[in-house]
Amino acid sequence: MKLEDIHNLPKMHKVIKVDLDVLRVSLGYNYGAYEHDEVAERKARRVKCDTGWKWQLVQECKNQSDCDYFFESDKECLNEENYNLGLI
Repeated sequence: MKLEDIHNLPKMHKVIKVDLDVLRVSLGYNYGAYEHDEVAERKARRVKCDTGWKWQLVQECKNQSDCDYFFESDKECLNEENYNLGLI
């Protein structure tokens, strides 16, 4: 479920699965890099911030940012989505 499609907001800190539009960078022919859009399923939750609340990715394990190559870029995509929704 995309963030725009959520009409009944979950309680604060309750983890839900969302579909994020993310940008992936891959290696192509002759080691050329190219970017492509994907839809990734991630776990997110609502958290309080200075302006009210925002969406935040959930780390499923302690060192997920080390072993999950796309975690940081997905976090940036979610922050951009928060900005587009007017939450931050």
